[in-house]
Amino acid sequence: MDSGTTTHSRFKIPINLTADSLCRVEALSDVATLLRATSAIIWDEAPMAHKHCYEAVDRTMRDVMRIDRTATLWGQGRDLGR
Repeated sequence: MDSGTTTHSRFKIPINLTADSLCRVEALSDVATLLRATSAIIWDEAPMAHKHCYEAVDRTMRDVMRIDRTATLWGQGRDLGR
């Protein structure tokens, strides 16, 4: 991804998050094509992000990748502060 791009900018994470938020990435957009071609995502300041950020990105990636809801995108399960 571009140098200096923030996760909120690239994934179009809403500023006012809720438990049901989705990122504004359309399945047929250029961003979705880039995400499908990406093999790893490095989220530099992930520990400081709210759990709703992870959940919104996860839901969006599942939609973009058309992955079964039972799959996990983040490896082993992690407690995100629930």
